Amino acid sequence: MHAHTVGVTPDNTVISPLYDDPVAVLGNDVVDRRHLLRVGAWGIAAALIGGCCTADTPHRESRDISPADKLAVLTQIVQHRTQAYARGDLTGWLTGVTEAQRPDAQHAFQVMRAAGVIDLNLGTPQLRGQSYDSSCTYRFAGFDSGLGHAEVQWQLVEDPRIGSWVEIHEPAALPWEEPGAQARRSSTTLVVGSAPAGDLDTLLHDGDQAAAAVARVWGGSAVCPVIWLPRTTRSFARWAGVPHGGGVPAVTVGPILHGRSTGADRIVIDPAVWARLVPEGRRIILTHEATHLAVRRDCLGSRPLWLDEGFSEYVAYHDRAIPEPQIVAALTAQVRSGGVPAEFPASSDFDGPGRAAAYAAGLLACRVLAESVGEDALTRLIRSDLGVDGRSGAFADAVQRATGWSVTAWTRQWQGRVRAVCSWGR
Repeated sequence: MHAHTVGVTPDNTVISPLYDDPVAVLGNDVVDRRHLLRVGAWGIAAALIGGCCTADTPHRESRDISPADKLAVLTQIVQHRTQAYARGDLTGWLTGVTEAQRPDAQHAFQVMRAAGVIDLNLGTPQLRGQSYDSSCTYRFAGFDSGLGHAEVQWQLVEDPRIGSWVEIHEPAALPWEEPGAQARRSSTTLVVGSAPAGDLDTLLHDGDQAAAAVARVWGGSAVCPVIWLPRTTRSFARWAGVPHGGGVPAVTVGPILHGRSTGADRIVIDPAVWARLVPEGRRIILTHEATHLAVRRDCLGSRPLWLDEGFSEYVAYHDRAIPEPQIVAALTAQVRSGGVPAEFPASSDFDGPGRAAAYAAGLLACRVLAESVGEDALTRLIRSDLGVDGRSGAFADAVQRATGWSVTAWTRQWQGRVRAVCSWGR
C-alpha cells in the first residue's frame, strides 16, 4: 500500500527482547554493534578473539589502536556470531554476554529460530568515514525466496567500563530485536511482533484469510504474507521507510528487481493506526496489502499507481457487504465540492489529505471495468507491463488488448459511475 485511510501452537510463541550486540574493549574504546536504524546495545563481558580485554583490563589510549586493528576485532566478532547462529549454537551466540543479559540474549536467539530466520549473515564490516558499516542478510524459511536486507552501522564509543552499556535499549532495526517480540507461524502466514499474544493470534488468522481472498480473485499459488507489527510508530516508520509514520495503517515493502519482487516482501503495520481500526477494517487492510504481494511476486514491469492501488482495493472489498457509497465517502465529498474528476488520479493524489478519495477513485475504475468486460479482463490488464504513465500510447494499447476498451471509453464509464455513486442519498 502506498497509503491508506481506512494459529500456531503456544510452542511457537517466544517472547524476545533485543538480541545482544557484541562489544569489545579496545584501549578505552568500546566497540558497539548498532544497526544503521539505531539498534539497542547490550553489555558484553569480553571480545571474542584471543587476547581480548575486559572491563578490568588496564586500558590503553585509543590513539594506540589503529582503525585497521579495530576493524579486525569487529570483523571477528561479527563472523563469530554469524557462524554460531548458523550452527544453532546458543552457547556460541551467548559468548561474552554478561550474566545479567543472558536471559534476554537467549530469548532473542529463540524467537529468531521460532520465526524461521535462516541464512543469517551479519556481513563484513567496512570502514566508511568515521563509521563501520555492513549489510545483514537473512531469510524466513518457508516464506522468502530471496534475501531480506538490513543495513548495519558499527560505532566506537569512548567508555572504559562495559557495564555502562547494559541498560541502553533503542529502537530495533528488525522485528525480533524489539522488547517483547513474539513469532507466530501458520502454513501461509508469518507474524513477528511486539503485541499481546491474542492480538498476534488474530493477526495470523486474518493473514491466512487475506491470502485466501487474494487467491480467489488473482488465481495461481497463494501468497504467504510476512507481517511485522512493531511496538511503536517510530519503529514502523523506520522499517517501512515512511517518514513520521505517514498516518497509514500498513505498507508493503521489499526490494524490487526488473519490476518484480526479489522474494523478501514484508507487510509492516503501524500499531497506533492499527489500534484505531475495527476488526473488519483490519481484514480489509491486510487483504489490500496481500494483493500487493501477489502482484509484486507475479508481475513484471509497472502500472500507474491509481491502477495498482485501485486493484488492491478491488480485491480487499470483494464480496464484502459494505455499501459502495460508504466505501467511497471521501470521493463523494471531493466531487460535491469540486466536481467529477476529468481523469484518473495522479500519483501525487495518493499523498496528503486527498488520498482517501484517490483510493476510492481507483477502486471504482476497477469495478466498472470488471463489471462491464469481466474480472478476467481486469486481472489480465494488471498482469501486463503497462508503465507508470496512464496517458501514454503504450498504456492505451495495452488496455485495448487486455479489455477491448479504449482509455477514453473506460474514463467515461468511470466518470458515470462516480457521478452516480456520489448522487446517491442526496
